[in-house]
Amino acid sequence: MGKRFDTLLFPGGKRKVFTLSYDDGVVQDRRLAALIRSYGAKATFNLNSALLGKADMGSYPGKPLLDISKVAPEELETVYAGHEIAGHGLYHSDLAGVGAPRASYEIVEDKRRLEALSGQPLRMFAYPFGTFSDEVKEALRLAGYHGARTVLDRAAGGVNGSPGAFGWTGGYGSWCEADPEDGTAFVYMHNLVPNRERYYHPRVRAACYGLIE
Repeated sequence: MGKRFDTLLFPGGKRKVFTLSYDDGVVQDRRLAALIRSYGAKATFNLNSALLGKADMGSYPGKPLLDISKVAPEELETVYAGHEIAGHGLYHSDLAGVGAPRASYEIVEDKRRLEALSGQPLRMFAYPFGTFSDEVKEALRLAGYHGARTVLDRAAGGVNGSPGAFGWTGGYGSWCEADPEDGTAFVYMHNLVPNRERYYHPRVRAACYGLIE
């Protein structure tokens, strides 16, 4: 019987591994990364380079104030020492919904900035909101990424939509999206500073898709 080469094995011949990954580079990572490191473990931190150093008290409707400010750019090498840094998009935009040119720019520029700040090559990417399309996957390949992470159960992750959906988001939170698979289009408008798109857009999308039988 010949050898099989279709079985994925991890270092040490292991078939399964447990991984840790955390998004957005919030200031709590200072303590979290050090704690994980103290146990001799490693994690992946998915960062948005254009948001580093930004103050954000997370004043979402119905939620208590929570400091979700981002670590400063100059902290990356020390805070995440010994851990993997992965791309997460320049502005945490829904890359499947902003159009191929902007998605490509956010992927490439985010990678360039993070590599310059961290001094390490980026191999992995995490899709913001878990959404992606064929164009986004191709942009990642061209940027030199080796792989990408997403949520397997989009509903459980609070994300709805279909691969191939596309759209546009404005600077103050307005958003539109078209889904060729379902034959639907959504338009949502608000004007907020900051725009809070990470709070509102997934919830509006979930409500819209919840109306589709």
